[in-house]
Amino acid sequence: MAEKSSDSNVKQAVPFFAVSNMENSLRFYVGCLGFEMTHKWVDEGAVRWCWLQRGGAAIMLQDFRREGGTSWLPG
Repeated sequence: MAEKSSDSNVKQAVPFFAVSNMENSLRFYVGCLGFEMTHKWVDEGAVRWCWLQRGGAAIMLQDFRREGGTSWLPG
């Protein structure tokens, strides 16, 4: 077992969620819960990934593709 250090280099752990509808998800997290979009990746005119921040809390959302070579559907 490794020794515990009182000086942790981990400052934040951010959950990453795959969402099926980015617009609805942003409406909920930004519009209802008060998160602010601080980073985003826009592809073909749509937000595909974003970092949302509210105070000291943060989450990441990614819109998964349903068609094409990089498609993925949750089980």
